[in-house]
Amino acid sequence: MTRVKQALRILEDHAVEQVTDTNVARYTVVRVADEIVVDLMALACGIDYDTAVVDARTITIDGVAVTVASPATLVRTKNTMRPSDAADRQYLEELLRAEGEKRALTFGRSGAHDAVRNRPQSLQA
Repeated sequence: MTRVKQALRILEDHAVEQVTDTNVARYTVVRVADEIVVDLMALACGIDYDTAVVDARTITIDGVAVTVASPATLVRTKNTMRPSDAADRQYLEELLRAEGEKRALTFGRSGAHDAVRNRPQSLQA
């Protein structure tokens, strides 16, 4: 919680100062309403940090490495009846399909024979 609060202190109204270290564990959602609204949750559709970090990705924004949930994990956190979550799920599922097709095309270019020929010596028959 310390790192989250430190990051949110850049917001103008410093609303995060009202959040205690135990609030996120105690409540389903803790809303920090500042220049922007940030919802803090220990679980999203049953997904906790330890589960989400397994396939997390790192992106760079203005030279700063930021760890974000993968599209597959985000799909799982959007498993609700809310129309906005349904729209998010649709977008994320399309993104995952496109990524899968891109991987298939890349694999298709090199060919299965290349994959077999290039495997480590210990795995060759």
